[in-house]
Amino acid sequence: MGARSVFKELPRAHANFDDMPLGAPKIQGIVESVGATAWAEFFVPLHVYHSRWQQLTSADFQPDKRSHWGFVRGAVYLPMVEVQSGAITYASRDEREYERDLACIRRMASSCERAGARMILFVSPTWERLMVAGQPLLERLESDLGSEFPSVAYLDMNPVAETIGVNAQTDYKDKNHLNQRGAVKVSKWLSSYLVDRYDLADHRDDEMAGRWDEALSSYDRMFVSDW
Repeated sequence: MGARSVFKELPRAHANFDDMPLGAPKIQGIVESVGATAWAEFFVPLHVYHSRWQQLTSADFQPDKRSHWGFVRGAVYLPMVEVQSGAITYASRDEREYERDLACIRRMASSCERAGARMILFVSPTWERLMVAGQPLLERLESDLGSEFPSVAYLDMNPVAETIGVNAQTDYKDKNHLNQRGAVKVSKWLSSYLVDRYDLADHRDDEMAGRWDEALSSYDRMFVSDW
């Protein structure tokens, strides 16, 4: 089976696959998204950096989840800044990829229903908006899931980006992702939104929350003390 070459740039593909444990998900991901001529450097550790030493970027040396520090808890620190300007752009999502992801979302929605949990699908502020067959991603998801899972909620944060305080000059890593500053702003707004909208219980005094607070303090000391 030939690859669909989802990743046009190998360094970006390495950033996604290098830290995955070898198994069916990793194998399938590589085979389906990277050209066959590059498979060796993804499956044989010796090739990981040897074949692209001239293409290494700052992301390869970034102290992130690769460090296996417990307090990082899987997060990736994104200090990069890409100034966004001009009109918002739009990108089309491949229908086949969308249907594949939709099947996974359906399974998650079913799990939430069985657990009595409310599933919320949201889009963070981006400078490039995803479309599926000419329809905004969240609208398409709602049209496909609404009748089957009426409890699922949909939240597009782009219309409130200015209210949140997201700054196009400082808060984007690239047109598709917020950086650390933007993520902090969005997280604070989203937490307040969820509490106000769904009357969530306050667990900040729980023992588990205390451990998260300790992890956050360590994370801040290492990554954002210079803000």
